[in-house]
Amino acid sequence: MTEVVVNGSVKVIEVSPEAVTVINGTAPVQVITLGIPGPPGEQGPIGPAGGGNSTTVEWQWNVSSPFFLMTIPEGTWVEEIQVYVNTAVNGVAPTMSVGDALDPARLVPAINIDPTNVGVYVTNPAYFYAVETNISLSIVPGTGATQGDGLVVILIS
Repeated sequence: MTEVVVNGSVKVIEVSPEAVTVINGTAPVQVITLGIPGPPGEQGPIGPAGGGNSTTVEWQWNVSSPFFLMTIPEGTWVEEIQVYVNTAVNGVAPTMSVGDALDPARLVPAINIDPTNVGVYVTNPAYFYAVETNISLSIVPGTGATQGDGLVVILIS
């Protein structure tokens, strides 16, 4: 019998080809049956035009700030913003935020992004724009910056 602790509370106590038995804290034992994957299903219908509802924009450390990302249509929710730092910004105390002209950090405050560390910074602002609004990336690369780039992905509905 094998015992492995996952996330501090879930214990995997037995693994077999048919099942994984786990204990979650003091909850009863759960058996999760693992089956053999079946064949892929048929292709579904093509979705409606514009159903993708995401925009991806590249950024670099030396863009003019605020840097235009997209125009949010009226009556639209901004569900999620993903800021990818592919190359860390190497200036002293750089900052980045995403927002609009009235609040440059409305959607992603600077505290949510560390441009000095490569990674993906995800924020779910769930903000509703009643009127068409331009959103932008505000970036201060910091003194001495010579590098930094990535992407911003905006998901709307």
